[in-house]
Amino acid sequence: EYIESYTSFINKVNNYKFTIVSEEDISQFTLPTMERFEKISTFFFNFPKLTKLLTLFFPNEFLYNLISGYLLPPLVRLGIGSYMITILKK
Repeated sequence: EYIESYTSFINKVNNYKFTIVSEEDISQFTLPTMERFEKISTFFFNFPKLTKLLTLFFPNEFLYNLISGYLLPPLVRLGIGSYMITILKK
């Protein structure tokens, strides 16, 4: 799956003649929720046999969310990842 950078998104917005009405980085507001998912994910990664068993019953998307839940909070804390709200106008 391809994850587009925010800069690339903004370039496309400009190419299609949209105007940015509002732009806000809400990463710090979402961090507490992400940290809860991080704790849940850490639990599963601490018990690899349980995680292996879950792969038999849960769809791959569930397991991908565990990986995201584990990796995203540190990336946001380091300023590598972010959650942005961007309001556009045509």
